[in-house]
Amino acid sequence: MTRMHKAALASLAVAGAFAAPACAQMFAGGWYADVGVGQGRAKGYETTSNRETTWAARIGARLTPSFGIDVGYYDLGKFDLSDASGGSSGSTVKATSWGASLVAIAPIDAFDVYGRLGYARTETKVDILLQNTGRVLSGKTSDNEAFYGVGGRYNLGNWNLFVEWNRWDKTKWDSYMLGAGLRF
Repeated sequence: MTRMHKAALASLAVAGAFAAPACAQMFAGGWYADVGVGQGRAKGYETTSNRETTWAARIGARLTPSFGIDVGYYDLGKFDLSDASGGSSGSTVKATSWGASLVAIAPIDAFDVYGRLGYARTETKVDILLQNTGRVLSGKTSDNEAFYGVGGRYNLGNWNLFVEWNRWDKTKWDSYMLGAGLRF
């Protein structure tokens, strides 16, 4: 190794030693909470509407600039089931989910691009209206499943705005949300 290569490596080592604390000071980690609202989609069901209102509330911790964890509640929407003619049958399907996820983050100045991979406990409730009697038969199932998603967040000091898509793997529900969060 030449003297010039040694000097270049020594310079990189010194620069790295000073850059690491500077990057750590720029990182504003800690706890956060966010709330989002948007549209959900129930795949695998014949519904009269393509999308219904969905919302989520989460709390989490950003452990490093590129990694976080969170837990949250997701209301995935309530849909009217269609009858054979495509009209409303008076029957409904609704799903709610509790989940924990790992969040991989790519920070780009004040903007974050992220992906999430999590485990959820999803409850799906179906109410079937019996047309002849007017009675309603109800049933519900609970599924343990993976969920995943991608999103982008714009950071405004301790506040942020985000847009996000999530998919529940086994029950095949999708959620598209806009939301706001607070870091504390």
